[in-house]
Amino acid sequence: MERASQKSKHVKGVSLKVKASVHSLSKMRQTKLTVGSLGLGLIIIQNGPYLQISHLIKKGAAADDGTLQPARRKQNSQRVNFS
Repeated sequence: MERASQKSKHVKGVSLKVKASVHSLSKMRQTKLTVGSLGLGLIIIQNGPYLQISHLIKKGAAADDGTLQPARRKQNSQRVNFS
């Protein structure tokens, strides 16, 4: 498996970079979310060696942004790498 390069930035928000995995199940998405009263507004589960978006919290930062979506079954799951 290839390893994704990681960059650290200290900004007032959280930068999420979603990298395509070695598997053909993922698509690349990139967004910046600001931590609000509901956190980032998403629920993440571990699926093997990957993190996967399970749910978005209504009125949370991720739902308002609209870029990230929960995984839909195994066919269109999104893998998330935090950097």
